[in-house]
Amino acid sequence: MKKIQYTLMMLVMTVMLSGCDTTWFDSLEGRWDLISVVEYGSEYTVRDYETYVFQPDGWGYYVDNMGYTYEFYWEDSGYGSNRTVRLTYSDGLVDYMYYDFEHGDLLLSYDRNFRSYRVFSYRGHHY
Repeated sequence: MKKIQYTLMMLVMTVMLSGCDTTWFDSLEGRWDLISVVEYGSEYTVRDYETYVFQPDGWGYYVDNMGYTYEFYWEDSGYGSNRTVRLTYSDGLVDYMYYDFEHGDLLLSYDRNFRSYRVFSYRGHHY
């Protein structure tokens, strides 16, 4: 009987602790840094520096791999499948991207099926 109780206790503890280091997101808000690119199933680590910052007031900015900063206003399509974010840059250019979250990372893609996408890691709220 003690063996069964011990096994059940270990099972419960394993389930409880299995999600402790995983952060789940449902909002774009925060700073996101590029960590890899996935192209048709193959993932590549990148050395390029790219960052998206989504502020809670609807403003944000993008820093490209050359260090140039582009300000934008962002609008989130909401929840569910095929979530999109609309970026309206200060020069008037409008950009639409599909997004999703996986294991605490932000996935951004121009392809609604995510055959190719970029993976961004959350770096906190750096406004």
